[in-house]
Amino acid sequence: MKKLLSIMLAFLVVLNAFPLVSAQTSELSFEEIEVEGTSVVLNDEVMSVAVVKDLTDNRETTLPIRVRLSSVKEFKDLKVSAWVGGYEFGVPRDTSDPFDMTPYNTQVVKTVVLNVPLPKDLESSKEYKLNIEAFNNEISIKKEIKLNVEGKRHFIDLFDVVVNPGLKVDAGTPLIVKARLENLGDRVEDNVKVTAKANLMDKEGHSFTVSDSDFIDELVPRSEEKGDDESSTSTDDLLLIIPKNTKQGNYKLFVEVNFNRGTETVSAEYDLTINGKESASSDGSILISSSEASKNTPKGTQVVYPVQIANLGNEARTFTFETTGVKGWATSSVEPAILTVAPGSTSELFVTVTAAQEATTGSHIFALKVLDNNEVVKEVNLQGQVVSVAQSTTSDFRKGLEMAFLVLLALLIILGVVVAIRKATMKSETEENKGETYY
Repeated sequence: MKKLLSIMLAFLVVLNAFPLVSAQTSELSFEEIEVEGTSVVLNDEVMSVAVVKDLTDNRETTLPIRVRLSSVKEFKDLKVSAWVGGYEFGVPRDTSDPFDMTPYNTQVVKTVVLNVPLPKDLESSKEYKLNIEAFNNEISIKKEIKLNVEGKRHFIDLFDVVVNPGLKVDAGTPLIVKARLENLGDRVEDNVKVTAKANLMDKEGHSFTVSDSDFIDELVPRSEEKGDDESSTSTDDLLLIIPKNTKQGNYKLFVEVNFNRGTETVSAEYDLTINGKESASSDGSILISSSEASKNTPKGTQVVYPVQIANLGNEARTFTFETTGVKGWATSSVEPAILTVAPGSTSELFVTVTAAQEATTGSHIFALKVLDNNEVVKEVNLQGQVVSVAQSTTSDFRKGLEMAFLVLLALLIILGVVVAIRKATMKSETEENKGETYY
């Protein structure tokens, strides 16, 4: 009977709490919510869908929200927060500063303005939710509103730009620029032109421009990606040849994307510093570099080193190649064996290295030499980190055995505990049965 009374008392307490919460929330309500100047909530009722109208600029933008709160009771330290649900890479949100609401007669109305940051890659084909909440430590009221993104017919995003060797270089050093683009619009974009350029000045004070361009045949919208169709891609290397007589100073590097039949452009600019000294090299018209100059090279396995070569001269150059420093630990080959590079352009070759089974474990330095008419004009150092496949496999196998042993040991311990508990229980039940007397 005592347990039954306790349950009934708890039920009455919970039941009495519901009217209290309902009364409290009715004392604070959303009189109106406007999104980009359009009322979507009126008198605490959702009236329409919120619409994002302007995401056509190649920059982050904000969604203006105006919230009118109505209260018949005093509330301290209220906040209003708005956020977008359904976005893949985070939760765009804005929250107001704390404020008080104090009715002077029977009611008080407070207006709060929020600006929710909107990522430029919101998709028009995806459904989002706009959430509005007013709250403090005592109360919380919420509204969830469907948020539609107005379709963007043509919208190319300059997603990323990579500059090699960097934005601070010596005079005479070429810049290799690679841009990555993404189609955030609703239409397929054809013949997208990407240009990298810099306006420079020589030591005599004459201005000049260096530039290079690339065309991307097609970019499909993200919603239409199928098979080999891509909504994002990278340009070929854009080569900017910085002359040796370029005046030392700070300049601007511009990357421009032209699309929609040449009617729309997005661009980015970067600070470029040219040092006054000339770049030292055996042949200043040739640049050679490797994006992967060091690699793990397991014994008996071949790895490939991509190497980029740029011809900064005014005539085509034909090169042959030679590797040194691999004897005794590996064999090597170069593909193609003969490479012709047009003036003002870059090409790529591949160095294949196969580490011998008896190679010494550790670091091995070797060189790729670039020859023109059997004369070395440039070379680049590469590195192979020889590791033992057998040791690696044995180590992994040993770790696997150790893990299996630990799992088995844990299972045996758990089984032992269960058996001990069952024995103790059975013993207790047996003793109780022995203690019972039957008449």
